[in-house]
Amino acid sequence: MKTLELNEDYQNDFDGKYGFVFDHTFLTNPMTSFCGRFSESPEKYGFEIWHTGSGCTGHGQLFLLDGKEVLMLITDGNLCHVSNETIQATVGIFDPDMNECFDHWSITR
Repeated sequence: MKTLELNEDYQNDFDGKYGFVFDHTFLTNPMTSFCGRFSESPEKYGFEIWHTGSGCTGHGQLFLLDGKEVLMLITDGNLCHVSNETIQATVGIFDPDMNECFDHWSITR
């Protein structure tokens, strides 16, 4: 299981608050390419469509954070998974059952 790490350079709207290593690169925004210039689907980085209840969906993936299993969930402004047209999304860190949100922030393309 991948590990989430705090992004020490978290300063602007394009970076995520937490990141993970994918293909030897530390990623903080799973909606963009490694270089940050191109749109990507979070599925490229191992995220899957999660059903979050009430007909809502998001891109989710389980990670370890400080030794605990957490769910990183990415949704658009309508509580749906992101698409190629999504400009801004909300990222949340939840317990695996989505009962508690530990942190959340916005990312943009």
